[in-house]
Amino acid sequence: MEFGVHLPDSGGMAEREPVLAFARAAETLGYESLWSSDHIAWPDVESITSQYPYGENSGFPSPGSAWLDCIGSLTFAAAVTERVRSKP
Repeated sequence: MEFGVHLPDSGGMAEREPVLAFARAAETLGYESLWSSDHIAWPDVESITSQYPYGENSGFPSPGSAWLDCIGSLTFAAAVTERVRSKP
């Protein structure tokens, strides 16, 4: 079985050093792939009442929060790793 992980390409970790460290750690730990996602449509964040576990304040990230381009994130991850594959 092969496992992959999603890059921290949104929110408070959407910066060079955290993405770099995450990609390298995933490769060291033996993950097969790194993932990234893109959002072309956003829900009405004011109407979401459930707790979102990945937001800084447990709320769903708003369209104005940091969100790195998925192709750029995967390209960066590919440049700093040797074995792990990148998947959009």
